[in-house]
Amino acid sequence: MGLPKIAYGVVNKMMKDGFFLNIGIFPAVPIKNTGVRFTITRLHTFEQIESMVKSMAKHFVDVLKEEE
Repeated sequence: MGLPKIAYGVVNKMMKDGFFLNIGIFPAVPIKNTGVRFTITRLHTFEQIESMVKSMAKHFVDVLKEEE
């Protein structure tokens, strides 16, 4: 995701969509390399995974535009 504020923005929007993710943030990773972490189990369907990825892609672009 890059900066922490981008990751927080994406995760907050995804929570409203019903997805619960974790942030990998400093000091676990470099400050400008904040990431989003999630777990996929065999109980998740391909449709659920695809829906999460689409949500993340949409919200990532939206948050980048908001932070310009």
